[in-house]
Amino acid sequence: MGLFTILAVSIFFSSPAFAFASSIMMNEVMFDPAGTDTGLEWIEIYNGSDSVADLSGWQMYPDGVGYYTFSSGFSLSAKTSAVIHLRASGEDKDTDLYFPAVTGNMGNTSGSVALFSGEPRGKGTIKSFVQWGKGGESWE
Repeated sequence: MGLFTILAVSIFFSSPAFAFASSIMMNEVMFDPAGTDTGLEWIEIYNGSDSVADLSGWQMYPDGVGYYTFSSGFSLSAKTSAVIHLRASGEDKDTDLYFPAVTGNMGNTSGSVALFSGEPRGKGTIKSFVQWGKGGESWE
């Protein structure tokens, strides 16, 4: 039986490079639910701004699962969240999105999730990043 783990994340950037960072962030990551992980892992994103955020073409990379690309026209209302359900099927709605990837699950003892505003993926487009477990092993 797996351990029930929720990683609640608050990310604050203090460097000048992130002074204008996006108000879209990963709020919670469920990377090790009780029982089997498949179909039960999820990531919650949050729009902390006072306006609607268009996430068309944004990409999320949950380590071990593959890239999830937000569909054209997807937007997140002000001060609201949406959950991306990994390796699960369902009908996308404003608050629930489904990524039935054919690859593996996120790591239970170490891993990371990165959120990019588009391509090329890198320091100019990374908007939120979460890492857990072993130190020194990140997307960077």
